[in-house]
Amino acid sequence: MRNILFLALRYLRFNLIKTAIMVFSIAVAVFLPLAVNLLVANYQRNLLARANATPLVAGAPGSRLDLVLSALYFRGKPAHDLTMADVAAINQSGLALGIPLLEKHSARGFPIVGTSLEYFDFRRLRVAQGEGLTRVGDCLVGAGVAKKLGVRPGDKLMSDPENVFDLAGSYPLNLHVKGVLAPAGTADDGAIFTDYKTEWIILGIMHGHQEVTKLDPNLLLGRDAANVMASAAVLPFQEITDDNIILFHAHGDESTFPVSAILVVPRDTKSATILRGRYEDPKATVQLLTPKQVISETLDLVFRVKRFFNGQALLVGGAMVLLLALVVLLSLRLRLGEMETMFKIGCARWMTFGMQAAEILTVAAAGVAIAVVLTWVVIAKFGMSSGEVAAAGSAVPRASTSLRARPAKPRVAVVNYPLWYFTKRIAGEHVEIVFPIPRQEDPAFWKPDAKAIRQYQQADLILLNGAEYEKWRPTSVLPLARQVVTSAAFADRYLTNGEVITHSHGKEGLHSHGLLDFNTWMDPTQAKQQAQAIRDELARLEPPATKEFDANLRSLEKDLDDLDSQLARASAPLGHAPLLGSHPVYHYAARRYGWNLQSVHWEPEEMPTEDEWRKFEKLHSEHAAKIMIWEEDPLPAVAARLRKHGIEPIAFETCASQPEKGDYLTAMQSNAARLAAVAAKTQ
Repeated sequence: MRNILFLALRYLRFNLIKTAIMVFSIAVAVFLPLAVNLLVANYQRNLLARANATPLVAGAPGSRLDLVLSALYFRGKPAHDLTMADVAAINQSGLALGIPLLEKHSARGFPIVGTSLEYFDFRRLRVAQGEGLTRVGDCLVGAGVAKKLGVRPGDKLMSDPENVFDLAGSYPLNLHVKGVLAPAGTADDGAIFTDYKTEWIILGIMHGHQEVTKLDPNLLLGRDAANVMASAAVLPFQEITDDNIILFHAHGDESTFPVSAILVVPRDTKSATILRGRYEDPKATVQLLTPKQVISETLDLVFRVKRFFNGQALLVGGAMVLLLALVVLLSLRLRLGEMETMFKIGCARWMTFGMQAAEILTVAAAGVAIAVVLTWVVIAKFGMSSGEVAAAGSAVPRASTSLRARPAKPRVAVVNYPLWYFTKRIAGEHVEIVFPIPRQEDPAFWKPDAKAIRQYQQADLILLNGAEYEKWRPTSVLPLARQVVTSAAFADRYLTNGEVITHSHGKEGLHSHGLLDFNTWMDPTQAKQQAQAIRDELARLEPPATKEFDANLRSLEKDLDDLDSQLARASAPLGHAPLLGSHPVYHYAARRYGWNLQSVHWEPEEMPTEDEWRKFEKLHSEHAAKIMIWEEDPLPAVAARLRKHGIEPIAFETCASQPEKGDYLTAMQSNAARLAAVAAKTQ
């Protein structure tokens, strides 16, 4: 046998060109169908793993495949957008978690995906280097992006301009790389993730610019006592920094702002069925898709085409085999003399046939081996390993918004002291209340650091006041589904404080936005509605304690009703008499109790300038009030000067921060008592 192989190899080596041609022909005939079939099967597993891990996707009516490819693989863009109202509708249904996706831009060729923190929990993505998102302008890069671009935490990535000739369009934004995600073996590795509000900033829906009240007069179109009108020459910032982040804002209702698609994670199978039924109306403005079904239908079409090519490959392979057989037969015909000579010198007939068979088998084995090696190289470069496929499907569909280990008590984060007080009265010891704002800070204008934002991110429930109270919230990254606006029930009755800013820039043109009075709890009837909203959320968070929550709410409501009556009695002597306020923070109380109120902007710890006193005296001549209410007692010198004008200053605490003594209820009762005492003397 060894002699046969020796002779066969010597022959093949001597006829090297002919041998190479046959080996190459066999390798190609085997490699092409083998590699194509394995790659297609590999991509099928990849696509289906991602699709299986995503229960439902919502988007605007249009191409089903475009929507799924965009939402799952960040390829292409849907023709039309949904809005945040559609996300809210899903989250408020109680049937599913809605995770927004906004994909409009790229950075150095890689897609920028705007989403909420729930996305990272759902896909089980973790930060391998650096830290997570805490504010707008931050981004996390996928492992593939970090490797190809060589970026790391602390670097910056500028978003790609949409159109260099669109001078009035949106401006690129310099993103701060906060962290690099661990490799996931999915489309997430090739994306740049940021908060959906950052995408709004790149779109120009949100923006930051210099304070219009402090601009060069040449950039102003007009100005009066209540309005400042700025021109389009006021350019937006192209990078978000500690100094300018507070100046970023949006115009319009956030519920109308766009999202490209929504990942929908039902609570259970029943919830998924109910939800699909709600969106089956052909006239619906939202289509709800099952990604697995869409991808399977697409793959069925691919496989029909693939079967045609498989048949073609078989025919070509068969023709190749016949051609090689013909070459071998012709070669044997040419070698008859050689074989006869070997027989005459003593070589057995079977040995000559064995040598020829060894030559054919060696050539075939070499061709197949080369085909297998080439296939392995192609799969390694363009395919996906089994471990990566497992990673693609590792995100088990779930309604939970966090993979954090749940603490002994649910965490409820609040944004001001009244919400802390209401939550404490209703929840008792059933929850841990998180209120990281320092006592000396005004919660409405507090600027949280990254540590404080993470405390909110780790909460199971975030109670917001609403009415634009949380100035820091629009620029902070918080879990979307855990935020609850406690004043939403009366949002249509929000009041402005009388100030208006008007300006124009970009395509928006001229627009104005009033400043809301956010001290909603100053009206006890509104405080009751906020308390009821808190009770509802606590009951969802901790169902076994619902009866206790209800009893505690009734007790709180009785106290608020009594407070309302006390404030009404204290206000009765005022009638329609003029009243002054040190700040425009009493509008809700004024509406509730019929106060004839005018406000200035004076701080209790500061002496007004002479110019401010002159303006005040002019106001007083037109609005002859005898009482001026302050958030706390003013300086003695200020109080004395007010009394010279026949005005009695009294402290009327807003209780946004915890009072020095007592609590919200006792502080408000003291407010009523002081007002009643002074009103009785002056009216």
